[in-house]
Amino acid sequence: SFAFPNSRCSVMPPSALLLPELTGRSLMEDTQMLSARCDRSSKSTDHEAFAPMSSRQFSTYTSRRPDAKALLPPILSGSLPAATVRRPLHSDHDLCLLLPPPVDRLWLFLPRNHRPDPEIVLQIAQRRNLSVGDAMCAALVDRYEHRSIVEYFRQKYGESQNWSEWDASEWCRARRGRSIDASVLFCVVYSCPQIQNADNVALASCGIRHLSLLQIWKRITVLDLSDNPQLIDISPLGQRDSVLQHLDVSACGKMWDLSCLSICPRLQSVRASHCHSLRGGDKIPAGPALECLDVSFSACADLSALTAAINLRELTVKGNLELLGIDTLASLHHLRLLNFSGCTSLQSAMALWQKPSLTWVDFSNCKSIDPVSVWHVATRIWAAHGEVVFPSKAALLDACAAKKVTASITKKVLAVARGSAQKKLKLAIAGTDIEEIRDAETVARSFGTPLVE
Repeated sequence: SFAFPNSRCSVMPPSALLLPELTGRSLMEDTQMLSARCDRSSKSTDHEAFAPMSSRQFSTYTSRRPDAKALLPPILSGSLPAATVRRPLHSDHDLCLLLPPPVDRLWLFLPRNHRPDPEIVLQIAQRRNLSVGDAMCAALVDRYEHRSIVEYFRQKYGESQNWSEWDASEWCRARRGRSIDASVLFCVVYSCPQIQNADNVALASCGIRHLSLLQIWKRITVLDLSDNPQLIDISPLGQRDSVLQHLDVSACGKMWDLSCLSICPRLQSVRASHCHSLRGGDKIPAGPALECLDVSFSACADLSALTAAINLRELTVKGNLELLGIDTLASLHHLRLLNFSGCTSLQSAMALWQKPSLTWVDFSNCKSIDPVSVWHVATRIWAAHGEVVFPSKAALLDACAAKKVTASITKKVLAVARGSAQKKLKLAIAGTDIEEIRDAETVARSFGTPLVE
């Protein structure tokens, strides 16, 4: 057997597991020889054991000799518990052991293409008489930038351990647009460890690309990542033990998948407007605690993932030119505010007909929607003293014609919708049918701004 460098795990070399066809010995002779080696290894003073042969070697070995598995010793046939078999560590974790804590943990959180060689870091520390952490910072950024980072954040936030907010965008503006990449973020976290206590972190317009280091923040409840056009992957934020409650990833044009956020148990609001690469209903976050979602100006043709967002109350899908239907929303019973303004491909609103919880819906500039379906939804919402914004004046006239609202009432409704007082409408239609009065008042109430002729 031989041993890996810096390891106490001895492993049988592949040449020791040659097949009988290649060694010229019988199966029984090979089995006795391997058993004797295992016995000698178990009696050694350091209690080292051979590692089992690979699954590929074992399958080849047993396929050539059907009785091989019954004759092999337990350590080779894989019958021993997994805990008794020593396996080599992963290469990254093996290199990580060369560094002292907490540098080893921070090194693992760095993206692979940002990790300096630990041996080079140790050489820098020995040559410059630095700590390993300072040597790591020196390997990532130059000494002048490291000094400026430390001075700025220590002067800005001091040595207090009770940090609640951290805004990195101010530093980027002070450095004339310098981005917060993984190297700079490592230096900030190592030099100012109290920053990990912040629960409100703002990294807006910082040019950040990698979020792996954000996993060290265990108290973040509010996170602002807006206006980072190079940010693509936010999977490090999807943790089952996360305490994140509010997230803003607006104007991250390359962001294409937010489904990893569905496992965050406390996430209440997500703002992802102007994420033009967000396509497909299954890429939308839909956690059980989600209450407010904004996916305006995205390209999602459906909202299929929202069936899991059982507590969703506010949904904004403005400017989505690909959205065809909203039938998925029929299973959500806590919706209150909906904004579909500018969804030009939306065709029907009947999925919202039996939603007594709705109080405000905006269908403005929905050119393809059926006005009669909007009318059905509006009558339900008006009964609860809510408001509905019709797609256009023409859509309102079509709905009035389809529901056989009289011409005089329609004219008065339009007059009120253009800004006339509610009192004038009541005086003008005094003594007419009570149903017509109710229809006129509720339709007039549905317009928040005057109509333009």
